[in-house]
Amino acid sequence: MKEKITIEGLGVGVGVAIGNIFIYRDKIVAPIYDIKESEIEAEFDRFLIAIERSKAQILELQSSLESSIANILATHIFMLEDKTIHNEIKNHLFENLKNIEHAYSEIMNFYIKKISSIANSSLAERVADIYDIKNRVLKNLLVQTEANRPKVPKDSILVARNITPSDTLYFINAGVTGFVIETGGETSHVAILAKSFAIPSIFGMHNITSICKNRDEVVLDAKNNIVILYPDKDDIDNYSAIKQAIEEEERGFIENSKEASETQDGVRIDVLSNLDIPEEAFTVKKYNSDGVGLYRTEFLYLLSDGCYEKAIIPTEEMHFNSYKSILDEIGDLKFTIRTLDLGGDKVLPIEIDSVKDDNPFLGWRGIRFCLSNKDIFKTQLRAILRASVYGNINIMIPMVSVLAEIFNVKKCIEECKEELIKRGDKFSDNIKIGALIEVPAAALIADKLAKYVDFFSIGSNDLVQYTLACDRNNDKVGYLYNPIHASVLKLMKNVIDVADKYNLPVTICGEMAGRLYYTPVLLGLGLKSLSMSSVSIPLIKNVISALNVSECKILVENIINAETDIEAKKLLTGFVREKIPFTKKV
Repeated sequence: MKEKITIEGLGVGVGVAIGNIFIYRDKIVAPIYDIKESEIEAEFDRFLIAIERSKAQILELQSSLESSIANILATHIFMLEDKTIHNEIKNHLFENLKNIEHAYSEIMNFYIKKISSIANSSLAERVADIYDIKNRVLKNLLVQTEANRPKVPKDSILVARNITPSDTLYFINAGVTGFVIETGGETSHVAILAKSFAIPSIFGMHNITSICKNRDEVVLDAKNNIVILYPDKDDIDNYSAIKQAIEEEERGFIENSKEASETQDGVRIDVLSNLDIPEEAFTVKKYNSDGVGLYRTEFLYLLSDGCYEKAIIPTEEMHFNSYKSILDEIGDLKFTIRTLDLGGDKVLPIEIDSVKDDNPFLGWRGIRFCLSNKDIFKTQLRAILRASVYGNINIMIPMVSVLAEIFNVKKCIEECKEELIKRGDKFSDNIKIGALIEVPAAALIADKLAKYVDFFSIGSNDLVQYTLACDRNNDKVGYLYNPIHASVLKLMKNVIDVADKYNLPVTICGEMAGRLYYTPVLLGLGLKSLSMSSVSIPLIKNVISALNVSECKILVENIINAETDIEAKKLLTGFVREKIPFTKKV
């Protein structure tokens, strides 16, 4: 029996999963199928297009590298242009009448095998180059589909270096019960999706794919941020009991959360849902949500054809049908739609020049991108306006940093209304427009923005990373990512105070809202509306009912005045353990 190994990571959720490992390596497998002789030229043309696309990718990569490394990539271009290989591939098509992916893979595998058999270290390096080239060209030839995704045994725990949002949804639908990922963190979009579907996950598990094997038994404990490889019988029995207890407790939380949230001193708090895809809409009522505080519409683009690699620009009808399907599910509850927020860690996998950015987190993202691509933006706005007659829709503008952006958005909305009037389409005149405060600049000019918007939302994920200058998806600087840093709390407090002054609603919609650890801080800052993954709502509602706002305000003052981050965290931890009897994760 193998010796037990316990590895620490970054847990998402508080759940436990027990099962067998399925390792996903995102291996590129060339399909094989028959073609007709009349199709040979078309197949070879696809190959030439893939070659040109591969060359363009290498040239773009070269431009950002120092010369010594760029020169290595130059050999890749020479290999891509090798006429001998091109001729062999064409001959293979004629002789075998199989598709180009198979022909190319066969020829490249022949060279890999031939060179690998020669005992020469410099040639061995050439093999690595050929593998790289082969994979690049195959990626450009292949379109990822459900058919060529791996078949995953139900109730498996998936282990991978990284996965895309569409991978996540595919594996959830396949019955995966947990994710163990080498990269990322709790605010990554894969983590957000996993949490939405109550799938316990651990991120930041460096080299886990090289340590474990398929079908190895594993325990995933998201509450304590650990993975146990080769657990013994006592571990299995213990965690099976813990898993059952957590599930029973969650059922109790759901039952207790059916009523409106109110603190011990009688303050009503709205608890709303964050949604990523229309398929999540059922969770709004399942988990007793007060509405939708954030619908992240970029997944319409990233998953517009059900698959990340086939993403397209969604049409107005695709937008409209998405919004309408959610409204059909949630009825008259509040529905806040965030306009397209591409950029940063959400890069559109199609060719739009303006998406290419050397520094996407500080570059052309959010409303900056939309105002530079008004055809795309107005397509979305028209669909939102049309859907507004079916429910209570608000429009949230992301990445606002200057007042002019609000003016330009309102101008676009008016233009869209005029276009719809000419078409004879109906829309509501009561749509509210709000600014998502996630840039320190916006937090500091909240008093100016407040005169021209109907509400504020605070995006804590980005506000923290921009304030503290630390990439929230980079685990090398993860220790700096601190939502209760005094600077962050002061910025949030300024926004909330301004909102109160102008009688504007203000909601926090970052991951911070769904962590019980931070609930006392948010209430102490004066927030009366929190938006989070639906699955977190029952727990947070129960937390709210255990708190007293006046005590939470004193806590926040003490945290802001603390000398060090360690002291601030001790203050918060002590408060949570004293005031919340069912503390689960602090």
